[in-house]
Amino acid sequence: MSRCPDIQGLTVSNRKIKITQLADDMALFLRDKWQIQNALYVTGKFSEAFGLKLSINKSEILCLRENQEQFRFNIPVTQCVIYLGIYISKDPTLRQQLNFSLKIKKTKSILNMWLQRDLSVSGRVLLTKAEGISRFVYPTLSLYVNDVFVGKLTGCLFISCGKIDIIDIKGNTQFRESRRRIRGHRFFFF
Repeated sequence: MSRCPDIQGLTVSNRKIKITQLADDMALFLRDKWQIQNALYVTGKFSEAFGLKLSINKSEILCLRENQEQFRFNIPVTQCVIYLGIYISKDPTLRQQLNFSLKIKKTKSILNMWLQRDLSVSGRVLLTKAEGISRFVYPTLSLYVNDVFVGKLTGCLFISCGKIDIIDIKGNTQFRESRRRIRGHRFFFF
């Protein structure tokens, strides 16, 4: 697919992108809607040669430009797609809501359940790392995170440690450091 001259991908930062794959998930980046038919044909030939099958019913199209079509080649055109567990949308508010708000709510619930137990400070910190921070590493590496969600996330993790500053060996507050790490991970998606 990446070497096929009939399919034209996108150019981002002087780099041509046509396809990304991980296990059985595939994302195609096509220049325009007319490339879809070529991509389906090439994918069909590849699938036929290797005994695979493209699940059209699991496929979705996300247009970067405005589009009024609801289907293209029997594939639904949507405003939001999920790829590798991350919601991708042109709307930054929707993207933040789907990728972070629901996870923050779930994380708060889990951490609050643990707060009812008599845990040591080091136990709370360990729990926060295992149940809290681990849920947000992948999304914060992949997506832009605005300051509102950084504050909500940091607050959620801070409360789970019993509303106390946890000081590391060098005298730095670890939760202030977590805010910097989240900001360091983020970048604008598209």
